[in-house]
Amino acid sequence: MSSIRTGAAALAALLLAACAQAPQRPAPADFAATTDDGDLWQRLRGQLSFADTSHPDVQRQLQSLRPRSIASVADNASNYLYFVLDATQSRGMPAEVALVPWFESGYRPNAVSPGRAAGLWQLMPDTATHLGLSLGRGVDERKDVKASTEAALDYLARLNRNFDGDWLLTLAAYNAGPKTVQNAIERNRRAGRPTAFWDLDLPRITQEYVPRILALSQMIASPERFGLNLPDAGENSALTHVDLGPGVNPMLAAAAAGLSREELLRYNARLRGRDDTGSTELLLPKARAEALARVRPRIEGTKLAVWEGYRLAPGDTIEAIAERFDTSPAALREVNREAGATLSFTAGREVLVPARGPVRLTMAAAPAQRPKPQTGRLARAKKPGKPEHRPAEAGDGLFAGDVPLRERIRRLLTINLTVRPGDSLAVLSGQYSVAIEDLRRWNDLPASTPAGEPLEAGRTVVVYVDAIADDIPRG
Repeated sequence: MSSIRTGAAALAALLLAACAQAPQRPAPADFAATTDDGDLWQRLRGQLSFADTSHPDVQRQLQSLRPRSIASVADNASNYLYFVLDATQSRGMPAEVALVPWFESGYRPNAVSPGRAAGLWQLMPDTATHLGLSLGRGVDERKDVKASTEAALDYLARLNRNFDGDWLLTLAAYNAGPKTVQNAIERNRRAGRPTAFWDLDLPRITQEYVPRILALSQMIASPERFGLNLPDAGENSALTHVDLGPGVNPMLAAAAAGLSREELLRYNARLRGRDDTGSTELLLPKARAEALARVRPRIEGTKLAVWEGYRLAPGDTIEAIAERFDTSPAALREVNREAGATLSFTAGREVLVPARGPVRLTMAAAPAQRPKPQTGRLARAKKPGKPEHRPAEAGDGLFAGDVPLRERIRRLLTINLTVRPGDSLAVLSGQYSVAIEDLRRWNDLPASTPAGEPLEAGRTVVVYVDAIADDIPRG
C-alpha cells in the first residue's frame, strides 16, 4: 500500500482532519461469517457499486487483467473474502472495498512487501501503530485477519469521511496517501478544473490502481463475458468466530477441529505472541468451527500437558526426575516411549519432561513407537526450557547431542479422555483427527478391537497431538 510511504505525519494529519475521536468498531458478532445468502460470488455481485463504470482507464485495465490470474487469486481468496465482505457490508461500504486486498496482497495474510507492508491489507508499521494494531513480542497484528480488517476498514471509513463520501477518492487515498490526493484536489480547484478522481493529476500507480479495482468489479459481475472461471467457493470455507471460553488451549481446540497448527496461525496470527494469551476468540472456517462445536464439551474437560526436552545429569533417576517435575515415573516412561526414545538414565541423554504445571497422568501402555516425524521440525525450537533444566556441556544447545532424538522428539500435547457412553474408536478418531490404528496402539488395545464398538464407559483413553511448545500460547 503506497499510502504508507507518506509516513506517520500524513496519517496523523488525516486523523485530525477527519474526526477527533476514532470510530467505534463493530462488535465481534458483526464480523461473524454470514453463510445463508448463497454463493460468495453471487453475494459479491449483488453489492458492487461501480461495475458499470465505462471510463477508458477502466477499459484499458480490462484489457490487461488476465482471467487465469484472477481465478488463481480467487481460489486463494474465497474464505477470507467471505469474512471481509461481511465486514464491509456491516459498515455499509461498497463491495469494491472488499477487493482492495486482491491487489494489495493477493489475499495472503502473511504477505510482506519489500517496503515492509504486511498482511491482507498491506499496512506499513507506522500506519498500523496509529490504527491501534500490535507489532512486536513475536506478534504482528497486520497479519491477523480480523484485527487487520477492522483496522483497515476504520482507516478507509476515515478517508471516506475526509473525502465527503467519494469512494474513488477514498481508494486513491488508500493507495497514494491522503495528502497526495488532497494536494491534487487543491491544484485543480485553484486552476478552476473539476476535482473528481478522473480529473486529478495523481501518481501513475494510483491512476492505475483505482481503475484496476473497478475493472475487477466488472469481471466478477459478468464472468462469462470475460471468460473468467471463478472457483466454487463453498460456504464451509467461510471464516467465522468461535469463542473458546476460559481454559481451552487454542492449539488443542484446533487439533480437535481437524485444523493444523499452520492453518490456525494463518487465520489467527496473534496467537504467535506469547504475551497475548487472554483472548479466547478464534477465526475458523465454518466446517472446522462446526467440528469443534461437536467436541467442545470434551475439550473443556480434558487435562493438557506440554512436554519438552531435558538432558540427564549424573546421578539422575526416574524417580528423582518425576518428583522434580511433579509427575509420575509411569508417565515419563510412556511419553518417552511414544516419542521414540528409550528411557535409559545415562548422563547426557535427552528425555521428555513436563514443560509446565503438575502433570499427573494415568498413561495407558503404548509399546509400539510412533511413526518417525519428518526431520527439521525442532530447528524452530529456540529456548532451552525451564531454568531448572540442567544444561549439558557449556555451549551445548538443548538438541545439540543425540541426533536421532533431536530429529524425532516432539513437544507433545497429551490428552487424557474419559470415555463416555457411545464412544468408540471411530468416534474418537473423527473427533480428534487421529488414526484408529494409533488409538489402538496408544491404549494397548488389540488390533481386533472393532472400530465401531462402544468402549467401556469411564475408562481413560490417551490421545497424543503433535505440537511445538514454543508455538503454544502460555497461560
